[in-house]
Amino acid sequence: MEGCDGFYEAQTFNVDLNRREQMKIVRRLLLRAVDLFVDLGLPVVLSGVPGNHGENRKNGKMFTSFDDNDDVACIEQVAEILQANPDRYQNVSVPTQAINAGDLTLTLDICGVPVGFAHGHQFRNGANSQAKMENYLRGQALGRQSVGDAEILFAGHLHHFVVSEGTGRTVIQVPALDTGSRWFTETSGASAPTGMVTCVISSSNPRGWSELEIV
Repeated sequence: MEGCDGFYEAQTFNVDLNRREQMKIVRRLLLRAVDLFVDLGLPVVLSGVPGNHGENRKNGKMFTSFDDNDDVACIEQVAEILQANPDRYQNVSVPTQAINAGDLTLTLDICGVPVGFAHGHQFRNGANSQAKMENYLRGQALGRQSVGDAEILFAGHLHHFVVSEGTGRTVIQVPALDTGSRWFTETSGASAPTGMVTCVISSSNPRGWSELEIV
């Protein structure tokens, strides 16, 4: 697994499961999450974006298209499973056209708020993670890319929690769910607690979001 900042690579023998087994766990976790929301009678939109960890690589480099990626392949596979039971999953939508568009980002209208999602490995310029997210969003807006319209941008590549409204838009970097890299901590001294970010998004709120929590 490549390090989030590109400075290290974990040794292969530190990975507990092979690629096929990892994808199986992801599918089962996604299905479990969908089932929990369906049992509550809630509508579900299931989607995602390609990340560097899901890339198909040769000699350490991606050699196919952006959308040839295990991260979105798992979502596509789950979508096909859901289609086999349309009665149960009638309130679940999976915008597969969005994850097959060859883009590294996804932009959704959530209750009147344009929300962008990116893994974050494509972010480049900036002194820290906040600056990288904000500079990326500026560039996308200037280039008239769809994610440039986002009022809120979510990312997670650097594995620690950040939130900023300093530009008039909100950028949120979510923490990782894994326990981090011992090698990264040994070489930098840095670490961050794990967690999952939840929030309420609605245009009725002046910020566009509220009730942000890390669980």
